[in-house]
Amino acid sequence: MVRAENEVDQIVFRWDSENLSGSTGFGPVAWSGPADEVETLFRISGALLRASGEETRPALIRLQQRAGVLLIRRTPWTDAEGRSATVCHALVGSPDLLEPATCLGLHAWDWEGADLPLADVRGTLPRVREEALLPSAGRGQAALDLGLSRAEAELTGAVAELLRDPEARFTLLDERGDTACPVLWGLHGMFGDLTPDRRWTFASHDTVELPALRFAFVGRWAGAASRNTERRRADPRERPGDRAEAIAVRLVQHHLRGLAEGDGGEYAVGAALRSVPDADHLPLLETAARAMAVLDHTRRPRSPDPTPPPRPLPPRRSEPAPEPERRPGRMPERRPEPRPERRPERMPERRPEPRPERMPERAPEPEPMPAPAPAPEPPRPEQSPWPRQPPGPRGPSAADDARGREDVPVVPPVWSGPEDGGRRRWPAPGRARRRARLETGLVHRLADARDEAEADAAVRAGGDGELLDALRRPQPYEFTTLLMGEVARRLPSWDRPSRRELCDLVIGQGLFVTAPRTSLRGAPADAERAANAAALHRWAIRPLLDAGDVPVRTLAALLSELRSSPDPAARAAFRQIVDAERPGLPEEVWRTLLREAYAGPGAPRQSTPRHQSAPPRRSPPQHPAPPPPGRAPEAPPPAPSPPPSSASSSPITYAEGPGGDGRIIAFAMVAVIVVLVVFILAYLMTAGG
Repeated sequence: MVRAENEVDQIVFRWDSENLSGSTGFGPVAWSGPADEVETLFRISGALLRASGEETRPALIRLQQRAGVLLIRRTPWTDAEGRSATVCHALVGSPDLLEPATCLGLHAWDWEGADLPLADVRGTLPRVREEALLPSAGRGQAALDLGLSRAEAELTGAVAELLRDPEARFTLLDERGDTACPVLWGLHGMFGDLTPDRRWTFASHDTVELPALRFAFVGRWAGAASRNTERRRADPRERPGDRAEAIAVRLVQHHLRGLAEGDGGEYAVGAALRSVPDADHLPLLETAARAMAVLDHTRRPRSPDPTPPPRPLPPRRSEPAPEPERRPGRMPERRPEPRPERRPERMPERRPEPRPERMPERAPEPEPMPAPAPAPEPPRPEQSPWPRQPPGPRGPSAADDARGREDVPVVPPVWSGPEDGGRRRWPAPGRARRRARLETGLVHRLADARDEAEADAAVRAGGDGELLDALRRPQPYEFTTLLMGEVARRLPSWDRPSRRELCDLVIGQGLFVTAPRTSLRGAPADAERAANAAALHRWAIRPLLDAGDVPVRTLAALLSELRSSPDPAARAAFRQIVDAERPGLPEEVWRTLLREAYAGPGAPRQSTPRHQSAPPRRSPPQHPAPPPPGRAPEAPPPAPSPPPSSASSSPITYAEGPGGDGRIIAFAMVAVIVVLVVFILAYLMTAGG
């Protein structure tokens, strides 16, 4: 029976009185694949399977042959007669399914069905489906991410060795016995996509240095590893002090920092290496040296510490505790909050704001607006949400807009993304393994589904490509939720092109919040739609931003649409995205939002039909301020005078109320705009220098 592409065979090897060949000794005793294939694999890999001696330790071994990949979990074992031996549980499958990142993620060997009684099992075994492996691989990858910093010294030494001789086979010393998998994980995370033609074969511990292994780890040199002139033997803790070591130190530091930051930062080093022109023809050491310039440049704007401008964020009114940590990468939103200390001259206008209790009371006041233009009203809330809306609060400041900033509560999303309990590692680019070719007629089955249970069964059986096709079609909101849940479950196994396709789809569909959606049980609440859209940005778009795989202009246009949408859920989604702990938005997006803040009541945006238009809608030229029906902070509407006046007149048009709250909002907006302009100009001058 032919093995399906989303299945792997399993084999158990041990010493037995009656193995597959009918003889006594070490060999296969239980398997799920064809017997002749099992015999062939045993002949090829027997030396690795039989490892014995006092240096024998549990090991994870990955071999790659033309027939596929053999992933082995080898553990010491004592047979019935008390002899020391090993027992091996192996998986055999395609290189696309058992790719290196998945294999390393399975290092704990806790996948569903792995708990066989290896000492007793015999005969026929079931095949293992992909769904049984991926959750374990995701957990294992997250554990490797978290533990990588503890192997920083060994990883640095291994990176230096690879830079010195990328074509070599390596035998690395691992006296601790627990650094092999983290080191392999770090190496693959940085260099796996740069050398896709080189097979990532390894043994996390071995006593025999075989040519089939690109990376082998040993516990000690003497007696444990044979001399093999074809291999490069090194203790990764040694420091020769050469150029390769200096570059390795910096690469590892960048990689660890990216892991800690998340949001796709774990791909930063690999992306920088791939971005070097002619990387395929340069020595790896030179490629890495050039990549450092890219990494050093891109790190500066992202880092919260080196960035001097308006980052010191005061505690938020509604969420005092989390707020101080909010600084990474959100210079524009927070600027209005600094109260008296920042802009003493605006103290009078800001004095009510420090009090959380006051804000809700001011919500209704902006609404009684003077007669001037109801039409400009819709664009107005654009100004208010992103400079000041906190991510969680229902919105003291959210009610300040006259344009009806409804109080949309923040609720947990249903589309929460891949279950990971933290960061989840996605396979790097170049791995095309997915069920894109699987055709089950999902789109038609969903159209004919009578209830959610029937739709759920169809979604789970559908191919990867079919899931995306179904998301492009109008669906009841409940069916969209089923599709998103299945996409999130499979996402860790998708390659970069598949994730980019999902990202483009999500942006093209406006995060599934702007267009009206049918529903089986009535329209979903605004809060649910907003939370789902913000979550979708977090796990489907943000991880690709750092790798440069997101159309930034299109994303900026989408966020602009959300900000100015007449739909409260869309505006709430915008606020949740930009006020997230790390929105990860590029500088170009912030620039677009700033230009629109300057553009004031220019062209109303509520009817923008398509977020797919790449360029931002507002044109940048109107720096000083739009002179529309400008009302100065004072009651009389002055003419559009100098930049300060006109700038203040723009934000006040929609917020001024009889009680003077309009003046407060106006001055706050003026402060925001002035500070942002100063910051961006300073940043551009610094970057240009």
